Amino acid sequence: MGDWHYQIRRILIQTPITDVQTHLYDPCFGTLALSGLDELLTSPSLVAETCRFKGNALRDLPKAAQAEQVWQTLLVENSPLSDSTRSLLTILQGLGLNVNERRLDALREAFPRNAVDHVLGVSGVSRLVMRNDPFDEKERAIWQTQPQRDPRFCAALKMDAMVFEWSSIWPRMKTWGYKAGPDFSQSDEIMRFLDTWVDRTQPLYCSLSLPSDFDLKSEAGQLLRKYVLPLCAKRSLGMSLLHPPLDRLEDLCRDFPDQRFLATVVSLQEQHQLVELARRYANLLPVGCWGLLSNPAMVAPLTQMRLDMLGSTFVAQVSDSHVLEQLIGKWVHFKSVLVEVLAQAYSSLEALGYQVESEQIERDLRDLLGESFWRFLGKSSNLG
Repeated sequence: MGDWHYQIRRILIQTPITDVQTHLYDPCFGTLALSGLDELLTSPSLVAETCRFKGNALRDLPKAAQAEQVWQTLLVENSPLSDSTRSLLTILQGLGLNVNERRLDALREAFPRNAVDHVLGVSGVSRLVMRNDPFDEKERAIWQTQPQRDPRFCAALKMDAMVFEWSSIWPRMKTWGYKAGPDFSQSDEIMRFLDTWVDRTQPLYCSLSLPSDFDLKSEAGQLLRKYVLPLCAKRSLGMSLLHPPLDRLEDLCRDFPDQRFLATVVSLQEQHQLVELARRYANLLPVGCWGLLSNPAMVAPLTQMRLDMLGSTFVAQVSDSHVLEQLIGKWVHFKSVLVEVLAQAYSSLEALGYQVESEQIERDLRDLLGESFWRFLGKSSNLG
């Protein structure tokens, strides 16, 4: 078939991506939907890198002043050698801006506003999943207005506050008209609250970050097992667990065989264990390489390992973006990794005399970039 890199890149241009895990907001959420050059420059990674030169006093400055210090320090006084600064340049390039421009004011002026369509087009993202907190007052106020949603921005219902902060949550639920109490014994009322928010947000899954000492027998564990997982079963929702203790994850996959679990882990050691669990439990979907987004030296072998052990039945990557334009940098960088990994895989098949057709490359890319996620949830990736 010739040059595998060329073939994969050609098809990849037309392959829609579902970004399964972000911290972005639908544009209808107004100021919660972060976008713009100053937001990019004041991301935690760039601020932390700048503090190594300027000290922690930087963190006390107003956002605009922080952005100016970051730009001057990392892009003018020093070469952009880190993953974070290279990602920033990738974003500027993707937006058609001059990466050699040193004047921040000029870039601020030229930086596009209301660029959702442009950003999604350049990054290749056709759908993305937010994480929506029903206990965040700013979010609640917007959801309750029944805003006009952009169908490309899908919801996920964040359950952290309910599961881990019940002592402060139930009094708030009472003020909202639900008969909640400290012993969470009002089952019908708790489920009524959860059902209301599923109806309101139409989420694809519930989301929960688990601490390393999470105990299924604790109060938090009981809330998860008694309310959140039954809600997922009742409403056909996935359950996304962020960096879960793997022994607890196995317990859940075994005890709830009909529940579809998505899992993201942090450490390199846990990556292989997660894949081993996924081979044993068909109701488990490994998602992304969280924390390793822009480091090809780590992401490439992990993606290769998952491909070797699971075929295309995993979600290759997520962006975890907080600022809209970060989608460009994170996905452009990962695509180069995916091209290399798949080119090697197809070369190995070719050496065995197996013919890989264009239709197969298209199918594999779609699976790895989101179709496996939709199929796992039993839902359609098509808009409308």
